[in-house]
Amino acid sequence: LSPSDDEARRLAERLERLKVGVVAHFYMDPEVQGLLIRASRFYPHIFISDSLVMAGRAVEMARAGGCRSVFVLGVDFMSENVAAMLKENDMGDVRVYRMDEAPIGCTLADAANSDEYRQYLSSPASRRAEEPAVHIVYINTSLRAKAQSDQLVPTITCTSSNVVRTVLQAFLQLPDNAHVYYGPDAYMGANVRELLTSLAELGDDAVAEIHEGHTASSVAACLPRFHYFQEGKCVIHEMFGSDVADVVAAEYADAYVTAHLEVPGEMFRLALLKSRTGFGAVGSTQTILDFINGKVDAAVAAMQEEKDGGGTLTAERIRVILGTEVGMLTSIVESVRDKLRDSGPVAAGIEVEIIIPVSSESVTSVEASGAGAGAGATTDEVLGGAVVLPGPSGGEGCSAEGGCAACPYMKMNTLAAVHRTLDLLEEESESASAHLAAQEPDAYAEDLGDGSESVAARGCRPIVRMQSFQAKGVFPDELVRTVSS
Repeated sequence: LSPSDDEARRLAERLERLKVGVVAHFYMDPEVQGLLIRASRFYPHIFISDSLVMAGRAVEMARAGGCRSVFVLGVDFMSENVAAMLKENDMGDVRVYRMDEAPIGCTLADAANSDEYRQYLSSPASRRAEEPAVHIVYINTSLRAKAQSDQLVPTITCTSSNVVRTVLQAFLQLPDNAHVYYGPDAYMGANVRELLTSLAELGDDAVAEIHEGHTASSVAACLPRFHYFQEGKCVIHEMFGSDVADVVAAEYADAYVTAHLEVPGEMFRLALLKSRTGFGAVGSTQTILDFINGKVDAAVAAMQEEKDGGGTLTAERIRVILGTEVGMLTSIVESVRDKLRDSGPVAAGIEVEIIIPVSSESVTSVEASGAGAGAGATTDEVLGGAVVLPGPSGGEGCSAEGGCAACPYMKMNTLAAVHRTLDLLEEESESASAHLAAQEPDAYAEDLGDGSESVAARGCRPIVRMQSFQAKGVFPDELVRTVSS
């Protein structure tokens, strides 16, 4: 979290010399994120964010910054989206590189490529003449999945930041009998339904904060026409099940609780309940970061008010349960450090504690340690009287096998991989070119079997529709006509 300026400057100089931009996801390993954040002080074309803005920033780096290559530190669908949007903006000559020649996968994205998902969309596709339908697909999917989905049902992408507003806009702008099909994340689909149900119960004012075009009664009327795929899951967010939620509720009552929309319902419900009183937040990684920053700002303001009134400054500890992938910690620490440092002496008594949930299956108990020696054996007999402290069962604990929620695919994006790819760019040999070609995302140049546009072009269409919605606040006319026709 505190890399040296010399190391950061060396990386920045290499990126600048080779005209390379970097877009990275919040879930990168702390070693990678920490150095990238520090290097961005010396070179502007480094950006860390959630998946929503990665492609857009890559386009800006190429257009305004003159970057000839873009490194994407994330999973494969992120690099596919970056490459496709560069091509969509007439910058297809800008090269995009993943950080490994092997696939950098995602269990959730895989679900949208399955036969089950196509079957899920085949039903509304067959009834479109009498029952209009729109498909809202999570951006965390491949271009092929987006293209194939749009071939069946008119499709628009969403992110965890805008999924609720996208669903509500669909019901507002499309025909009264239109149905909305969301996928592929089963937990996010269930959580969106729960959030909409909660909004309908809270009344018109609460609804207006989310979408000004709806009332509580209109949201309630939408629910029977909202559907979600029930098979797709992120293997990492699945860790936040009932056991984790029970521990958080019982032992961390004084803590703020955050939950990504991809977590199971029990953890989401707990954070949603706390959010009603300002003690929780649900949504995207950016939502979680903004929530924590807001609590720090409020604490600093309270300290300043106390000081201005002549009172005695007291210590305050802000405790936050981090209900998402552990890589998010790096950006939180960096942001909070900056805020506390910039606030000066008045913030000296403020501490922020980030609590990372650990699944019960990943912790070895004292009893379990002694169980392997045979029936009747005690811990003392097995270990010669040594005291056994419970600990992680999966190595260091932060792995897919056990411990906190750390995505093994995201962790394929190492600093060594960044430097290796820069070495290949500098080498300019046939061998280097072959390795670089293997690190490029799939171009999806083939068509969908109908002889029309390429998979890449068709897969971009749902993304472009989302970008139009983000910019103008309404669905593009072309999408509305396609759904209604």
